[in-house]
Amino acid sequence: MKKIIFLLIIISTLCISKNKKTVIDSFDYKLKKIYGYQYDKDILELGKLLIDKDKRVAARASIALANLQDTITIPLIIKVYQNSDDKAKKDIAFSLGQIGPCFETGYFILSELKLNKNEEIRNVLFEALGKSGQKELLDSLILIPTLSNNEEAHKIMGIARYALRGIKNSNSIKYLVDKLKQNDENIFTSASYALWRSSNYDLLKEHLPKIFDILEKSKNENKYYLINALSAFPPNDTLKNILFKFLDGPRNVQLSTIKALEKYPLSKDELEKISYLENSNDEHVKLTYYRFLQKVLFKDSLDKSYIANIIKLYLNNKQKSWREKAELFSALAVYQKDSIVNILIKELESKNERYCAKIINAIGDIGTPLALQTLLYKINPSNTFTKISLLENISKIRNKVKIDSSDLMRIKDIFLKSLYSKNIGIITTAVMALNNNQFRNLIPLNDYIKVYNSLKLPDDVEGILQFIRLLAQIGGDEVKKILEYAVNSESDIVSNTAIDALYVLTDEEYIRQENIKGEKNKFIPNWKYFDAIVKSPKIEINTEKGKILVQLFPNDAPYTVMSICSLADRKFFDGLVFHRVVPNFVIQGGDPLGTGWGGPGYSIKTEISPQKFGTGYLGMANAGKNTEGSQFFITHSPQPHLDGRYTVFGKVIKGMDVVDLIQEGDKIISIRRVK
Repeated sequence: MKKIIFLLIIISTLCISKNKKTVIDSFDYKLKKIYGYQYDKDILELGKLLIDKDKRVAARASIALANLQDTITIPLIIKVYQNSDDKAKKDIAFSLGQIGPCFETGYFILSELKLNKNEEIRNVLFEALGKSGQKELLDSLILIPTLSNNEEAHKIMGIARYALRGIKNSNSIKYLVDKLKQNDENIFTSASYALWRSSNYDLLKEHLPKIFDILEKSKNENKYYLINALSAFPPNDTLKNILFKFLDGPRNVQLSTIKALEKYPLSKDELEKISYLENSNDEHVKLTYYRFLQKVLFKDSLDKSYIANIIKLYLNNKQKSWREKAELFSALAVYQKDSIVNILIKELESKNERYCAKIINAIGDIGTPLALQTLLYKINPSNTFTKISLLENISKIRNKVKIDSSDLMRIKDIFLKSLYSKNIGIITTAVMALNNNQFRNLIPLNDYIKVYNSLKLPDDVEGILQFIRLLAQIGGDEVKKILEYAVNSESDIVSNTAIDALYVLTDEEYIRQENIKGEKNKFIPNWKYFDAIVKSPKIEINTEKGKILVQLFPNDAPYTVMSICSLADRKFFDGLVFHRVVPNFVIQGGDPLGTGWGGPGYSIKTEISPQKFGTGYLGMANAGKNTEGSQFFITHSPQPHLDGRYTVFGKVIKGMDVVDLIQEGDKIISIRRVK
C-alpha cells in the first residue's frame, strides 16, 4: 500500500506540473535541489525529480534515493531506468544495487544482464546484482556469458559482493579458481579478491593444490589477496615454502606474507630467513615483522630465549622510532613475562603519550597476576592516551587472572573516575570495558544514567551508542524508559540502536515518531562557496612527511567537500595527527582529540556515489551511517568492501609516496584549498 500511495503522488504531481511553466529549469539548479532533498531525506521530492525530462537529473535523483535506501522507490526507479539513455542507465543501475537486497531488484537486474549488450552498463549491473540479488541468483550470475575480459572482471566482483554478504557456494568457488588461470591481470586480481572474501576451508580445500600452483607462478602484485584468502586455513607445508619466496616481494605482498607466517611453527633457520626484514627501509614492513615476533610458533628445539635475545639486540639500536621500540617491547613482554615488568614501568617515564599507551598495552599482554597488580596500583596515567590504554588492558586481562574483592574495588574506582572524566574517548572506552558480566554491576545504575544524560550529539554519538548497549544488558523499568526516549532521538543511528536494544529487552517492536526533526548540529551548506570549490576542486595536505595533493569530488559528495574545505579554511586541521594507521589499508586523521573519538561539533550525512575506493582515495570515517564529522581516511590500496558504505570525496593525484610513509602520530601541518 505504501508503494502504491508513493506512485500515485508522483503520477499526480507529474500531471499537474505539465500545466505549469517552470521558471528555473537549469541542471545546476536542480542538482542542488537534489543535494538538499537527499540531505533532508525527502523521498517524495526526489521522486518528482526522478521523472524529470532531463535524464541527467533523473540519474542523479536515483543516486540520492539510493542513499536513502527505501525499497518503496524501486518500481519507479526500474521504470525510469527502462526509459533512460545509456549514460543515465549506469547511475540508475548503481542505485538499484545500492538500495539493498530485494526480490524485484534482483530479478530485474538479472533479466537486464541477459538482454543489454552495452558493456559499461553491464559492468555496473554485475556488481549491482552482487549487492542486491537473492541467494538463489548467485548461480544464475555465474552462468551469464561475458563480452570481454574487462566485463569478466566486473562479473567476478559481482560474485565478490555476494561473498561480502556471506553468500558463496561450491559453484562460485570453482568459478573463481578457474578464472585465476586466465592470463589477464584484472581478472586475476578480481578473482583473488573474491576468493579472499569467499574464504571457506570446506569449500576451498579441494582446490588448494591448484591455487598453490597458480600462486607460486603468479607475478601479479595483487596476489596478496590470494595470500590473505589462504592465511585463515590450517598450516600447509607447501604454502609455507611458497610464502618464503614472497618475503622480498612488493610491500603489499610482504605484509600479507609476514602475517600469514604467524601460524606456522618455524625452525631457527627459517626464522633467520625472515630476520633480514629488520633492515627494511619501510617502517610498515618493520612494524609488521616486530608484531610477527610476538606470535612466533616454535619448531624443534627452538626456545623463547632465542627470540628474546633477537628482540634485545634490535632494541640496542638507538635509531629505532618510538613505534618500533613499542612493538619490540610488546614482543619482549610476551617471552619474558613478569621479569620485564620493572623495565616497562621505567619506560613509562617517556614524555611521548602514545608510546606510554603502547607500553601499558605490553604490560596488559603479559596477562599475569603481577601484570594486573601493576596496572591497578603502579600506573598513574596522566593523559588521555594512557588512561584509555589502562582501561582497555584491565578489561583485556580480566579473563586471564583471578580478581579478588579488593582488586574489584580498585577497578570500580578507576572506572567510576573515568566515567566522570568528561572526555568522550575515556568515557566510551570505560563503557565498552564495563559491558561484561564481571564488571557491569560494579557501577551503580544512577551513575550510568547520570553520565549518559550528560552526553551530547553529535560528537558523543559513539559513547551514547555504547551506553544504550550497556543499559540494555542491565534492563529494568528505568532503563526501558531511557531507551524509549532514545527511540525518538534526532540521530538516526541512536534511534535504530535503541529500537534494536528494546526488542532484545522486551521482545516488542518500537517505531520512531515520523515528525522527529533532524540533527540540530548539522552542517549548513553555502552554495556560492560550493560553486567556488567546483571551479578549483583541490586541496593540499601538508604533513611532516611531505605534501599530498588531492582532487576533490564535489558533485559526488557536496556536503562532505564543503565541510572539509570550510574546516580547512578555518585551519581546523592544522597540527592534528594521523591517529590511526593500518598497513595496506588506510591512514586516518582529522580528529581534534587525536584519539579517534573527536569531531568538529556538527555532523554530516553519508553521501554514497558510484565512486569506488581505489588506491589513494579519500573517505569519511563514521560511527555508523550519517555520523560523519571531520575524521577522514586515505586508502593504501583498493578496498572494495568500503564501496557503497562510506563517503568517497576525493583521490590523491600527487604524493601517494607520502601517504605510504605516514605512521601513527605523524602531524598534519596544514590542509588548504588550492585556488
